[in-house]
Amino acid sequence: MKAHICCIGADFGASGGKMSVGTFTGERVVIEEIHRFENRPVFLHETFYWDFLRLFYELKCGISKAAAQYAGGIRSIGIDTWGVDFGLLDTHGELLSNPVSYRDKRTQGILEEVSAILSDQEIFMHSGECTMEINTIYQLYALRKTRSDSLNQADKLLMMPDLFTYFLTGEPLSEFSEAVTTQLLDQTSTRWSTYLLSKLGLPEHIFPDIIFPGTRIGTTISHLNQELGIPALDVVAVGSHDAASAIAGLPISRTNIKKPWAFIIIGTWSVIGVEVHNAPIITDETYKLGFSNEGNVRNRFALQKIISGLWLLQECRHAWMKREGRTITWDEISESASEAEGFTNIIDVDDPIFTSKSLDMLETIAQYYKRTGQPLHLEPGAVARTIYEGLVFKFKQGALDIETITGQSPEIVYLTGGGANNARLCQWIADALNVVAVTGTPETTAAGNILLQLQAAGEIGDVDEGREMLSNSYHLTYLTPQQNEATIWNQAFERYIHFLDHQ
Repeated sequence: MKAHICCIGADFGASGGKMSVGTFTGERVVIEEIHRFENRPVFLHETFYWDFLRLFYELKCGISKAAAQYAGGIRSIGIDTWGVDFGLLDTHGELLSNPVSYRDKRTQGILEEVSAILSDQEIFMHSGECTMEINTIYQLYALRKTRSDSLNQADKLLMMPDLFTYFLTGEPLSEFSEAVTTQLLDQTSTRWSTYLLSKLGLPEHIFPDIIFPGTRIGTTISHLNQELGIPALDVVAVGSHDAASAIAGLPISRTNIKKPWAFIIIGTWSVIGVEVHNAPIITDETYKLGFSNEGNVRNRFALQKIISGLWLLQECRHAWMKREGRTITWDEISESASEAEGFTNIIDVDDPIFTSKSLDMLETIAQYYKRTGQPLHLEPGAVARTIYEGLVFKFKQGALDIETITGQSPEIVYLTGGGANNARLCQWIADALNVVAVTGTPETTAAGNILLQLQAAGEIGDVDEGREMLSNSYHLTYLTPQQNEATIWNQAFERYIHFLDHQ
């Protein structure tokens, strides 16, 4: 019998991280979570930093746990994180400072300054990426504007997942899907855009070579192996942008992959999109509708729209726990939302007021209600319900826009991410979008991460082979739309659109 193969998938999110081990039996993958930890930025001297040293410590803890629990041995590790944030290395390969969080205020107002040099549409046509104030291109321009010594001293810029793999292997490289989030990569040529870099006065030499998902980077360095008491592990470039790994890990059968399908990732950030093959869709219409072409596995792209996601609710939860002095579970929040009256208020979760890190999100929501002339329904259940509804409205608009761009309306939508554990939210999505919503796939990021490691090892042929295997490994739930509820959502959506049009 063929020996089982074990791989570590490390997934760093903007609010927390987890590490899992995937065991490949030859017919299926069994995934077990082995380590979980919190990730919150540290506010220091009016700047929000990521505590990279603490995160690397958690990575080592997870590797040690995996090695101890899986006596048969771990073959490889792959790392995915959120997008846009980066660290700078000096000529000695040392980190110049902790990476700054995309929630930091340094990019506020920078869009207008950059647009005086390059229009948003021009940047889109070169990068395929939709403009967001938090994108790396704007962070770097803000850094250049302040004449920061760190940019002048930098020898290499490494995106967050590449920073982790660098300190594991010593290899400074840039994985494709994460590089796309910089808005500085020409997706057609898959090279850094010298045009955009030169127009903005950004140094070209700090950007590393591009590698693709499913590529072996190297092995863990010897002193780390000695410290942890482990044999050398292969380090593989997976879909290093967590969304790319999540899409790769969708459990789509060979039958369903032939139908019009879409995906929704419900996390700190939420994403709705479809997979496209061979070339990104870089058109005027794509730009006008606010869609991006994100990097995926080789020769595949994700046409998608990024939405603020559960960020607002996560911040509300922290505020509620601080006020009440106790832990509030997500089940409590979901239950209180389901019991609250529906459609009393409207929150545009992408409103700029919610972009930056707030010291009190509840106060920010109150300010938003006052600004938009809405009643102050600030009870926890009411706030949670309104945020969930705001997300669903965004998903519905996204599905309509996908049909406009591609000519196909999704029939099946695969739901993943932490929010996919919320059964009521998932049913609302099925009702509002009038689609079959597939749940039961909470570990798609870990699954995609691990599948790409198996592909790098030659154990599976391609991602679709892995997806078919996953579809036979999970107990999936298919939620069909309830027509009475669909009508209610359509009416509420019309009011939502009217609200946005008059802001």
